[in-house]
Order: sequence, then structure tokens, then C-alpha cells
Amino acid sequence: MIEGPHEMVEDKKLMANMFIEHFTANSLLGDYRPQNCQVIPGPLPKLKLNEIKNVFSRLSNKKSCGMDNIPGFFLKCFSNILAPFLVNFFNKILESNTVPSTWKIAKLTPVMTSVDNYRPVSNLHSIAKLYEICILQRMEMLDFDLLMGTSQHGFRKGHGTDSAVCDLVSEIVNEVEKKKSV
Repeated sequence: MIEGPHEMVEDKKLMANMFIEHFTANSLLGDYRPQNCQVIPGPLPKLKLNEIKNVFSRLSNKKSCGMDNIPGFFLKCFSNILAPFLVNFFNKILESNTVPSTWKIAKLTPVMTSVDNYRPVSNLHSIAKLYEICILQRMEMLDFDLLMGTSQHGFRKGHGTDSAVCDLVSEIVNEVEKKKSV
């Protein structure tokens, strides 16, 4: 049972829809769009076989399976066989600028850390995780501030919720000192 905007909700389907609505990025961000972001001109360079092979080591053996029910340890065991196929597949994705639609589906599990604090954990497709790690490694080699803007905190080394909160507090203090409403 969870508390909705005005009442207690017991229907499991309605609860699930409330979670989805609350945790959807559009509802959280509203009309926010990052500023000062650069577009990378032209296509990204193709991924290489050694990049794909190195990515397998970054998969966790302990995390649960995603939507495809493929555990990380299985992918690691067969990395030498899978890597040549995945390098071609990932490069096709890079060329087309389109990821498979099934990769946009996640297995959401609401986790309750306390009675008033729910958060979703999403398990993605294992192959999609490999692809994301490949792209993340490429992004880590770039000037991230130039690419994503300085307001991006997630997926950056040395940045997280704590640095985002510090930036927010700093912005609020600056605006209050200018006698502007916040």
C-alpha cells in the first residue's frame, strides 16, 4: 500500500503506474534542457575488437539479470566467442544512430529503503550494458565538460549527487545574494 496524491492506493497495477509516472525523466525534468552542450560532428569512430573484449571485465558477476535473462558471468565466460559478433553489431548501431527498441525496456523493481523513501532499480539488457560501457569509455576520453556541459553530474568521475547538491546550493546562494527570488 502506498499513499497517492490524495489517498491510499492498494491496487498493484495503479501503484506500478504511479511509480512509472513519478520516475519518468520527463515528469522529473519538465522542460529542462541542458545548455552549452556540443554536438560531435560526424559519425563516431568504429569500435574495435580489443575495446569490446576489455568491456566484458567491467560487467558485474553479482548483479541480477536484466530483461534478456543473461547473467554477467555468462557473458564473461563466452567473451572471446561473443566479442567479434558484438563489435559488428555495436558498429551497426553507431552507424544507424538507433538502438534496438527492446533496449529501451527495463525491469523496474521498486526498492524501499524506508517507509517514506521508494526508489526504482532498473535492470537493462546485458548486451545493452556492454554497449553503454563502450560508449561511456569513449566519452571518458573526450572533454566531458565541453560535450555535456558543466551541469551534468551523473556518469562523470568525481561527480554525483553530492556535487549536484553543492552546485544547486551555490546557485541558490548566488541568487539570494543578488536579492532575487529563488
